[in-house]
Amino acid sequence: MSKKLIALTFCSGIVLTGCNQAELELLEPIQLTSNLEAVDITTTGNIEIFAGVDEAPIKIKFDQKGYVNQLTLDSEINTTLNADFVPFIDAQIKNMQETFDFMLALEQATPEYQAQLEEQFDTQIEDLNKFKELAISFKDIDLNYVTYIDDNKIYYSINPFKDIVEAIEVPMPIEFETLDADFVEVSDGLNLLFDMSESKQLQLYEELDLMLLKDIVLGDALQKQDNKIIITLDNQQMVDILVQIADNVVQNLEIFNEIFDLSLLPEEIVEAKTTYELLKIEYLDMLDEMIDTSLKYMYSEQDNVYTEEVDITTKVMGFGAKIDFKADMKLAPTRDIIFDQTSIPIDEFMNILSNGIYESYELEIIK
Repeated sequence: MSKKLIALTFCSGIVLTGCNQAELELLEPIQLTSNLEAVDITTTGNIEIFAGVDEAPIKIKFDQKGYVNQLTLDSEINTTLNADFVPFIDAQIKNMQETFDFMLALEQATPEYQAQLEEQFDTQIEDLNKFKELAISFKDIDLNYVTYIDDNKIYYSINPFKDIVEAIEVPMPIEFETLDADFVEVSDGLNLLFDMSESKQLQLYEELDLMLLKDIVLGDALQKQDNKIIITLDNQQMVDILVQIADNVVQNLEIFNEIFDLSLLPEEIVEAKTTYELLKIEYLDMLDEMIDTSLKYMYSEQDNVYTEEVDITTKVMGFGAKIDFKADMKLAPTRDIIFDQTSIPIDEFMNILSNGIYESYELEIIK
């Protein structure tokens, strides 16, 4: 597999093709990291998920450590996750209480309406408190799992699913309890890339880059300070880039249709382009108010350790995420990744899991 398709660095596969020559030269050290055949990586970071409550997002901490062969994509990555839903649920309860108080204060609220409203409120608060109890249990759990990529197939360890089930005390079917597999196998995730020859992969990568990133220039957002390369994009700059990428996709929709086998008919492509232009005219001036997004990226190299620090926020009308992480990468000796553990296809596993959740839901209703 072409190493161009596994640019581990955050920006090398995103901004380089769209930059002018001066920017390309400045960013060249970042691109060089994708030429390392095999690397050891260590990543620590945080994810905040916003669901309409800015002051109380869902918070997830993660740590990753592992090995990646950038030529073949073969890899072994150990991940630890910890999630905290409690402040988010508390905020939901608070908002619901404020809404309830407001509705009760309405002059036209009759006693019958107030009683009905109070019953609905008590039920919703009770449900939220149940979720809060689960969230408190879940907060103290570090979910540890391993991801392998071997011979074009992706494997995820099952143990975090079992940890979650045990923590929230959801009864599961016997098929889950006695599951004779340690990993879930995803067979199709990389087939689009691996079914191609390396030369065709490289050609596809370059074509996509040229189409997506055409006319994108970083300008003053790109700076070099000592041994650090820094990219800082504010809301307006990010919106401009997103709109330009969207323009590029729509302008080349026929090519994307062919590459990704979207099965769009010629008249559907014409209709999609027309609809996009109408929406753009109507909503373009509103994007600054609808979208809250920014990016801070820093790359440095010291003692043959390549470090990236990323802080990116994207929210649309209060919904979205903030991700910040630091990743260290260094050259590693190549080694074979041989997956020899028990696994189950993901469709079979999801069927067992969904059946268990459905049965638990039925039991809850019966109670």
